[in-house]
Amino acid sequence: MSYTPFATFADLTKRGPPCPAGSDSRADTLLEDASDMVRDRWPDVDARIAAGTLRARSVGRVVCQMVKRAMTSDDEAGVEEIQVSSGTLGETRKFANPDGALYFTGAEERFLSGKPAATGRAAAVDLSDGRRPDWL
Repeated sequence: MSYTPFATFADLTKRGPPCPAGSDSRADTLLEDASDMVRDRWPDVDARIAAGTLRARSVGRVVCQMVKRAMTSDDEAGVEEIQVSSGTLGETRKFANPDGALYFTGAEERFLSGKPAATGRAAAVDLSDGRRPDWL
């Protein structure tokens, strides 16, 4: 069975930053791979889109985000941390996705699974014996 990707190269370029010249073929392949990953992880995704419980545009947005992360792995946008020394000069860069892998973030997984966005919760536990400390 042949599936179409959830996003096209045009969708990817609209979401910026611009793709490097000559990267059309790589981007198309990554868009297909990312779409396959979505379908492998959530086999019911096409049925949910057809039923109207999930928008194809939203799935396309996730696919584009996955591809953008993979394509920025070797460029300035993919740098997570830079350390610069002055003495004998030096520069160290840590890339967020050094091998250019396609992956889902936690938020993307929750979204595609149909789960609500994560909300932070705070709690406090009183471990005192209830007496007022002397220093107050």
